[in-house]
Amino acid sequence: GADRGLVAEQAAALLGLAAGASQATLPRLVPWVEAEAFGDGMLDALACSVLGRIGDRTALPALERGLASKEARVRQGAVFALARLAQPSDTA
Repeated sequence: GADRGLVAEQAAALLGLAAGASQATLPRLVPWVEAEAFGDGMLDALACSVLGRIGDRTALPALERGLASKEARVRQGAVFALARLAQPSDTA
């Protein structure tokens, strides 16, 4: 139905952001994580993971909110992202 179309559209947008994840992605991605905008635990968890990959500590408040999610996958994604942010950035 219409919900599947929306989820597919959101997934495509998220995967596009993930592929080009950079600091420029933050203004679009952080509000999605804060609101669990996808309404799908897997996509919301992926959004958290992408924030962790970007490595910008300004995402911390959004990720900390993710820890309180009702969705276990979102909490797991937030933990992964926070762990990535805790690592030194010069470990290339």
